[in-house]
Amino acid sequence: MHYYQFNIGDYIKHTNHLSLEEDITYRRLLDLYYDTEKPIPTDIPLVSRRIRAPAETVLTILKEFFFLTDIGYINLRADEEIRSYYLYIDKQRANGKLGGRPKKTHGLANDNPDETQVEPKKSLNMNHEPVNSKHIKAMSPDKSGCPNCPAELIVDAYHQTLPALRRVVVLSEKRKTMVRQRWRECFVDGDFKDTETGIEAFKKYFGMVARSNFLCGRVKSNRPFQADFEWLMNSANFIKVIEGKYDGN
Repeated sequence: MHYYQFNIGDYIKHTNHLSLEEDITYRRLLDLYYDTEKPIPTDIPLVSRRIRAPAETVLTILKEFFFLTDIGYINLRADEEIRSYYLYIDKQRANGKLGGRPKKTHGLANDNPDETQVEPKKSLNMNHEPVNSKHIKAMSPDKSGCPNCPAELIVDAYHQTLPALRRVVVLSEKRKTMVRQRWRECFVDGDFKDTETGIEAFKKYFGMVARSNFLCGRVKSNRPFQADFEWLMNSANFIKVIEGKYDGN
């Protein structure tokens, strides 16, 4: 991403305690994050040199505004902005394949405004509300006792745990079916008992993926492999990851 939205008021609210040096460091870290679309490396001297800021200041800002994971420092707000950007791009691409906006017809009302609109941000949670325990409890189980599969929440867990992997831009029916199948299999195997513990089980699964150098594309090779969401939801691959085939590779 070479462009991202910047909310001045929101930024000042959360950073007015920073020194000038810390403020500049934070802005440069955000620029690096959006430009590469990858977690900030844990090699602090390398990051310090890259953004031209003292290593001690870099570490201070990372500890306050980023989360340390097995693959580097992540920023959840930035991850959400990146995902919204790709959702928007994908929709624009789809509209382009359909020929763009319909042409205006004389004498007939056209619902499309003349001016270009700014696409509102959308997440995979179409309720437009944060998901809390009340929402989770409202997800009723089917006749077998298995809770309904919260595919959108599982995608969110994938993005949060594995921000460096390819993002899910379109949650197609095919992908939803794959997620539902893995969800039911885990329930039958006793990996979870309700929706909340089910989501935690999938976070644990994605955590196993995050610790694999091979699956995350961190193995030096002429053609390095990197898993994506659909690959991880494939039945055979799902079993291989759980059984530890890719641990430490």
